[in-house]
Amino acid sequence: MTYLTLNILFLGLALWFMFWVRSLTKASWNRTFWVPRGITLVVLLVFSIVFDNVMIGIGLVAYDTSKISGIYIGVAPIEDFFYTLVAVILLPSVWELMASGARIKFRFPRQ
Repeated sequence: MTYLTLNILFLGLALWFMFWVRSLTKASWNRTFWVPRGITLVVLLVFSIVFDNVMIGIGLVAYDTSKISGIYIGVAPIEDFFYTLVAVILLPSVWELMASGARIKFRFPRQ
């Protein structure tokens, strides 16, 4: 399995969770939803570009070259930036779910 395949899987799960939380809390998709996330994404991507390139450049982190797409930003493969994107989607969704006070019932099959 390539890093890109794995990252797309986690991105899909994070997007599903975001949509599930938004539907559960019946929140709207207005400007107050998009603007903070957009600003956060831009800021974190800039930091990721700088620091990921430094970490990979000095050999602190390495990727198996047979499992990356071959697209780079500096010396960092594009797959490295999916972690930032998933964090910007997932963390605010968790906060929103926790702040909503929504009660989630888990149903386990009877044995």
